[in-house]
Amino acid sequence: MEPSQFFNSNAGEYYGTDAGMGTVNELAARHIEKGVSGRVLSIGGLWPQHSPDAIAKLDLVVADVSEEMLRPHREAGISTVLDDARALSFEDESFDHVVLPLVLHHITEQSWRAARREVHEVLAEVGRVLKRGGRVWISEFAVRRPVYWAEALAAPATKLILGLAGIPLVVMHSSEFYYSALLREEFGEVESYYPNPADASWRDPIRPIIGLPWLKVPRGLYPVRPVVLSAKVAW
Repeated sequence: MEPSQFFNSNAGEYYGTDAGMGTVNELAARHIEKGVSGRVLSIGGLWPQHSPDAIAKLDLVVADVSEEMLRPHREAGISTVLDDARALSFEDESFDHVVLPLVLHHITEQSWRAARREVHEVLAEVGRVLKRGGRVWISEFAVRRPVYWAEALAAPATKLILGLAGIPLVVMHSSEFYYSALLREEFGEVESYYPNPADASWRDPIRPIIGLPWLKVPRGLYPVRPVVLSAKVAW
């Protein structure tokens, strides 16, 4: 199933649960909102736990490949565009900031190798639509390098298993990969922030897969680390 079709069918579940990451998403949202200003593009929906007061101060556009994912934002009066992150319809140097909120792990073309290539394509487009001195903000769930390479080996089997449930492949990249991809696409001044709630417990239940709401695992057994990376257009 294509991601657009999947999210058209599962938008209600996506917006109806925080997947056990509510506090993490809130910390990430406050960090992003402290940094963004002016004209802002948020690709793949709006960042979770966003503050209505903060976004009201922005000239904000939300883009997504899924009409159903855009619907709540459009109904809230936010400007929305049905668009693909790999081939954005906006003109060069259109935005002061671009936010990629929990979206890059969904852009995979159904293979681990293609997923890495797709990240570069998205970042190249982001660099194109950012104004000189603009910044990109990547909010993601990153994995450590040993898990990343294990994920690569398991990707064909993971694709098959998820496909049986009608779920597209997701690929969680490492922070090191995102960092190197940003540098390769001519971003600089890369900064990282790790939202780490003080009251988080390894026992907290996490729902790791959209489309399988019954699946829950303890936070301590879910090998991801939330991170917000930001970087400035270098040219």
